[in-house]
Amino acid sequence: MSTETARLAERVAALERLLARTSRTASLAYSSIEAGAIAVHGEDGTLTGVIGQQPDGTTGVVVVNGPPPPTPSAPVVESAVAGLRVLWDGGFVDAVAAPLDLARVQVHLLGSESAVPDVRTPTATIEAGSGASVTIALATYDELWVRLVAVNTSGIPGPASTDVRAAPRQATADDVDTSAFVIAGAQVTGSVQVAASAATVTGQIGSGVVVPAGQLSSGPLPAGVTLDGRSVLPGTVDRARLSAGAVDMTILSAALADTSAQRYVDTLADSTAWRALSLGTGATWRHLTGVSDAPTGQAVGQAAGYTVVRGTTQIPVDPDTLYRVSARVRTTAGSAAGSDTVYVGVLGIAADGVTFVNRTGANAFTSAYYVAASAASLPMAAGWTVYTGYVKGRAASGTSGTGGVAADPRAPGILHADVRYISPIVFANYASGVSGANSATGVVQVDAFTIEALKTGVVDGTNLIVGSVTAAALSADAITGKVVTGGIVRTAADGTRLVLSPDAGGSSVPGLALFSGHPQEYHPGVLSSNTVTVGTTLQPQAWLAAPQIDAGVAQLSLRSPTQSSNGSFQLETDTSRGYCYIKGSGTPGTGTSEVEIFAQDGDGGPASAALVQGSRVFLRSGLVSLTVTPSGVSVAGGPVMSNNVVLVDGPKTWTTLTLKAGFTHANGNARWRLVTIAGQQFLQMAGTVTVSAAGGLTADTVFATMTSSTPSYSIHVAVARNQSAGIGTTKIQWGTDGSFTVYTSSISNVAWFSLQGLLLPLT
Repeated sequence: MSTETARLAERVAALERLLARTSRTASLAYSSIEAGAIAVHGEDGTLTGVIGQQPDGTTGVVVVNGPPPPTPSAPVVESAVAGLRVLWDGGFVDAVAAPLDLARVQVHLLGSESAVPDVRTPTATIEAGSGASVTIALATYDELWVRLVAVNTSGIPGPASTDVRAAPRQATADDVDTSAFVIAGAQVTGSVQVAASAATVTGQIGSGVVVPAGQLSSGPLPAGVTLDGRSVLPGTVDRARLSAGAVDMTILSAALADTSAQRYVDTLADSTAWRALSLGTGATWRHLTGVSDAPTGQAVGQAAGYTVVRGTTQIPVDPDTLYRVSARVRTTAGSAAGSDTVYVGVLGIAADGVTFVNRTGANAFTSAYYVAASAASLPMAAGWTVYTGYVKGRAASGTSGTGGVAADPRAPGILHADVRYISPIVFANYASGVSGANSATGVVQVDAFTIEALKTGVVDGTNLIVGSVTAAALSADAITGKVVTGGIVRTAADGTRLVLSPDAGGSSVPGLALFSGHPQEYHPGVLSSNTVTVGTTLQPQAWLAAPQIDAGVAQLSLRSPTQSSNGSFQLETDTSRGYCYIKGSGTPGTGTSEVEIFAQDGDGGPASAALVQGSRVFLRSGLVSLTVTPSGVSVAGGPVMSNNVVLVDGPKTWTTLTLKAGFTHANGNARWRLVTIAGQQFLQMAGTVTVSAAGGLTADTVFATMTSSTPSYSIHVAVARNQSAGIGTTKIQWGTDGSFTVYTSSISNVAWFSLQGLLLPLT
């Protein structure tokens, strides 16, 4: 092969190798998209993404039609000053991790528990898929429900999280450092506190500003200014310049303060009159107005979660005065701890007006004087509940005051020896705890708090109104030897008890009600006395009835005899299962006294009775009766038996005879029946048969067999008959075949014959 040919062959082989390598390499790596886009589809053909130029002219990767994201975990919500801090931990209820197409988590603040989040209008968003927090400023302090909603990059929202209830809180002194405030020549519209480096506040002071008196220069004050101090420049303040609540008892003269302290009533409308001493984690205390069902002033103090609050008004204590402490409260939402409890009483304060004095003498608001309510259960179903207690005097030096309830004014609680002022104190949602998962749960509202000084020795009968004296106010021997008219006396409030009342015996009938305490009792027993009209006679009656647990009764009545009438007694029981009684009556001197006993099985079942009178004894069971009189014993309706042998059978049913042609019934139906006497069975017949055939009778069969039993031998008996010759007898034969034949061949013109009293032995 020539050199040129070899070179050409080598070049062809190189081109073949290059072509082979090119056909096995991915072509997209060497491609580009020119003014277009690549669509990405799922297995079912649904468009899930677009890569390249988008419809709006931009270029990028856009995800569409992604699946809804999972449900976020519940947020942690903290109350902030005029706002809420919402924290999400990045978790999901129904997913282990955040989906790769998660765009953000929306924060929704809702006005009610049932409100549904609108993904178009979130309050805020959390952009970090691993969790984050956001603080939201709010214009009101209303309670809100916080829920989270996850949204993916396709703009599709997932389910909303569980709601969390919270409310913003108001700022307190602990939130603001005012120690370095010095104001000069400025427009002030807030609260001015004393500054060590400034002796006087000068310049224009805005309306409603709190200014210490020692920092005022001379000159008139603008309208609405409130002074925080006791000394005021002469002539600079009149009534029009005092704001509501600017003056309390702590700055009044002794005489004026004593007059105001006689009755302190707080309707919870003034938020400055109360201060929170302790709040559980996430708990809030705020004042609400416009509460239509608040009985006192349509304003309440509302504690959400564990809350301890006190009234800022301090009442000087007179150790010789009895103070009544009361509060009206309710629970509107139960604590998650499962128990809704409150404490209501007074807080002790020392002579300096600042130091707390609890019942042990310590400077603490805990272990206060809970004379009205101590760990009292307050479920939602109870509604508005008034708790009342009493306190008077101080304990001996070195001893403790009263911590528990003192609801009896005769045994009031006592204060520690160092107490000189008292003010209201309330523990709400105590079971929720200061911290933990339940600390912010439970809602309690306070409608009113009252402290009244009750002067003793000034009440007499003219000062009392009906119902003002209760049993709790009476000593054990308060009514010994006295007469009580028209009242109710009972041995207990429930369970087994006796109740003496004007209506226990029925409408307007006084009596003694006897309660058995049986769980199914629906009517008590009764012991009463009244009068009844028997015939035309009015008789006094005593009545005793047992308690009822169904429709049955057991009762005893006693009627006194009066002129021309019987005295009587009756003991009876009447139920659907049977009825029985014993009753007796008697008219003095007439010999008509009697005692009756009656018993019946079931409702309308068989019954028996016994009646004992002066002249006879009557016994009845079913249809059989026995009468014993001085003249003898008679039985009706059944047999007389001895040693199970029937001596005299009782009455049996009569059967009308079927007569042959030529015979008819006369003077009542001719009839028959079977009876037993001394163990022997007989055929008894009665009635009269008329002969209608012309001429005399021969041996004619009168009627067919009356019974399947027949005599063992023919029986002949003579019976009375009538014919033209007068009254006589004729013969009847009862044959062994059961036939009855009359024989009158020797007598003609028989008109009738009688079967009355005919008694034939059956065997």
